[in-house]
Amino acid sequence: VNGAEYFAINNPDKVTLWGVEDTKLYLDNLNVYRNSLKYKDEVDKHLKTLSHILNNLKTKIYSKELLQFDTRYSQYKAGDLEFKDYLNYLIQTAKENKIEIKTFTSIYLLNQTLGEEAKVDFKKANNQRDSLIDQLQKRLSKKSLEELVLKTVEFKSEKISQKDFYTYLTKKANLVGMELNDFPDLAKYIVYISMYNAIDKMKIMDEMDDLEGRIKEALYQNDKQKELSSLSKNLAILKNIFNISLTKEDYKYYTDNKGSFDISNYTAFIDREVPLYKITAQLDKSISGLDHYREDISKFYECSFKRDKAFLKNIKFLRTTNNEQRTTILITGGFH
Repeated sequence: VNGAEYFAINNPDKVTLWGVEDTKLYLDNLNVYRNSLKYKDEVDKHLKTLSHILNNLKTKIYSKELLQFDTRYSQYKAGDLEFKDYLNYLIQTAKENKIEIKTFTSIYLLNQTLGEEAKVDFKKANNQRDSLIDQLQKRLSKKSLEELVLKTVEFKSEKISQKDFYTYLTKKANLVGMELNDFPDLAKYIVYISMYNAIDKMKIMDEMDDLEGRIKEALYQNDKQKELSSLSKNLAILKNIFNISLTKEDYKYYTDNKGSFDISNYTAFIDREVPLYKITAQLDKSISGLDHYREDISKFYECSFKRDKAFLKNIKFLRTTNNEQRTTILITGGFH
């Protein structure tokens, strides 16, 4: 049994469980995954060979700066480099190439927010918040005190956002003549929270794609580097396609640029460039089968999106006997 089922078994009067899956879509999705295991070893072997050859070519074709950028990008896509570290690298590289970060508004604000985060001592901020609440309790009227207690309970039970709670605290402190300067770490934390909430999270990944493109354009010295970079980017995404670890942003890129993922693009480039640099490279003739396997595994993502729609359709919003809406929790995993 899973966690939700275990809780329901032991608390039958507290929760109601129901499934949101579409049985046919679930089995279709599962079968695509199971079938992919049949050719996984072959796929891994071909992808490893392509990676090895392209990496050898990069040492001959790329500049030092472009090679470093490609390494960081590959590490990030493989999950070996944290988002924050990769973002810092992108911003630093952009500055070195005179690319104005302020034009990427969400990235710029996120970077500023991370800078504020580094200044905050979270333990001290929490202690100062509690101290502020204690002092407010001594100065507020009975009615305002009841409101403060209610807001604090709602905050700790996550019924109101941090932004709303700290906005409320700041307002109450100002009303009784208390200065946040007396609570320096809390003040820094409130600035950090305000900045974080102002970020358009949905735009971050789009802007990162744009910034990566701008940086690479600044680093390219010729069309050969540009073509190799495109093949390398697609190979990183191709690995994630087969590893069932593709993001929705990369899936959209894939569907918009399917033709560029054809193995013939790789074989043509390798056949043309390998002799020029006297690199030993030999591709198995069966590597063309990657195109067929790729089409097959892509059905996994197509099924997943259809299942997402089924989830939304099958969600129920339950009400109590007093017609009050109860909390509904959707439990999913994997690509959803």
